Amino acid sequence: MDLDLFTESSKKSLRCATCSNYLSYFPIRLLENSDNICGRCLPPPNQPHFRNTVYEKACLGLKFPCIYEEDGCRTKLFPLDIPQHEDTCPCKTPCPLTSVHCSWKGHFSQLLQHCRSNHPNMFLDHSEFDLDLAKSHENESLLEQNSKVVLVIRRKYDSSQKLVTFSVSHSGDRSLKYFCQITFTSGDRNFQIECDAYSFRENKSGDVVFEVNDDAVQRVAVLESQTSSVSSRMNDEMLSVLKCSDCLEFALPPVYQFSGNVIRCFECREKILAKGMSDEGMRSFSVDNVANKLDYPCKYRKYGCTFTSKADVMKNHLKSCVYLAYDCPLRAVAKCEWKGVQNDLLSHLRAEHNHLLSTPTGRSVNFSFLANSKFEQCGVIYAFNRLFKYSFTMKLFKHFWVVELLGQPQCTFKCEFKLYNAKKISNSLSFQQMYVQNRQLLGFSNSYLPHDQIKPFITGNTINVTISIDL
Repeated sequence: MDLDLFTESSKKSLRCATCSNYLSYFPIRLLENSDNICGRCLPPPNQPHFRNTVYEKACLGLKFPCIYEEDGCRTKLFPLDIPQHEDTCPCKTPCPLTSVHCSWKGHFSQLLQHCRSNHPNMFLDHSEFDLDLAKSHENESLLEQNSKVVLVIRRKYDSSQKLVTFSVSHSGDRSLKYFCQITFTSGDRNFQIECDAYSFRENKSGDVVFEVNDDAVQRVAVLESQTSSVSSRMNDEMLSVLKCSDCLEFALPPVYQFSGNVIRCFECREKILAKGMSDEGMRSFSVDNVANKLDYPCKYRKYGCTFTSKADVMKNHLKSCVYLAYDCPLRAVAKCEWKGVQNDLLSHLRAEHNHLLSTPTGRSVNFSFLANSKFEQCGVIYAFNRLFKYSFTMKLFKHFWVVELLGQPQCTFKCEFKLYNAKKISNSLSFQQMYVQNRQLLGFSNSYLPHDQIKPFITGNTINVTISIDL
């Protein structure tokens, strides 16, 4: 059951009396005054309370939003899945300071208050500061703007090469970009450098590097204004010219042109060449230069992504976008046409393919496969708050097993297959999978056992396998 089915007044009764978050984190404590406290909060001292097991049982089948919903998380989970997800939610905002080794992560709206409370000495009183050129060093500072936005100013000086590396990032909305003018002053001389400051949550590099003499710089002033090098209207008009005629997405450089003003993106051109078809398109470097100045929206915007950036940054973003569109991982065996974002994948599997979804209490799951079937046999394991697809097939008297991690971010995990027969005589095959990039069933050709080696473990026409996953 989804929380959206409740009225607003009913939803208020499902809120914690202390933190105002939903009562989705067990244990739930019922106080003497009838207030409920979620498991994230401590009950008031010296006030009688007991565990509200009736509420917990009633809400086991109710899906709640993540507490980081306001920060972009669209995941909805059952209460038993909430603690692990909230602990590792990718939408939690980390402290932007790297030099203090702060482990804080929380709501984006709490970031400014966190910095004020925990790192007050990192704030600059005003936008001007001295730059020491006596020795090599790295520094970072915070500069508050309009009591809302924090600018993170990083500088590094290499005395051996006389190089200064300077960057500015901001804590504003990730769709905003700040234009910064950096003025370096020494005596009655000064020079200016301009740079773009992106949200530090986008992990973009806006470094400015320049060479200085020992007496060239004494003070630095950072001036910021929210602006863009190309107006929004002009940006949209120029992007519309770069729409690929095949996929209808905006073409990232390199852009290929054909007669009749036809545009084709790099990916679509590669698909044509892979089919052995001729391609008479010409790459225009002048068009590429213009395209590199434009702000591109993410191609997964129809699924909810609001990310916007220059072309080079967008290419990296598309590899790990949380709104990346996925086909159903069981598409082939279940003939399922579903397509959606990663955050909706688990809900889809539970609703449509629950018989092929396993949720182990530990790290191991037992399965039975047909030994002589030439068709793919597969399913999905939900463990460590991640989804893993397992596949089994036989080809040329070899039995193949593959486990792949679905979604982002990719990580390293260990997978072990243990075969056993009715007499519990066991044999195991273990291997490491590193950053799975492809979705091919036989992507790991070394993950198989010959049929002769499998025969002792075949009971009738069945192979019993235990799959263990560990991060």
